[in-house]
Amino acid sequence: MAGELHVYAQGDWYDPAYIVGTREGLEILRSALNTVLERTGAAESDRVYTNAGQGYKVLVRLVSESDMDGYVLPYTDDIAQRSESENNPHWPRKRVI
Repeated sequence: MAGELHVYAQGDWYDPAYIVGTREGLEILRSALNTVLERTGAAESDRVYTNAGQGYKVLVRLVSESDMDGYVLPYTDDIAQRSESENNPHWPRKRVI
């Protein structure tokens, strides 16, 4: 299948994030990144696919550094998703979707 792309979030604070794809999939992602960098705002990729055939689009948004502080952190492990009240210094004070 053409245009395959997988995006894997960090498990916790120090884990790497992974982007894995076919050449066409990575070029679709690059096109969305170039679009958002050339014009401020947001961009949506053409459809990419998982290796199981499910199609989806990648949404890319350019934000300011101050806006970035409002986004929920993308960690997937339970320990990294605990709130500030549970002594997690990495959890943001506010959430913006």
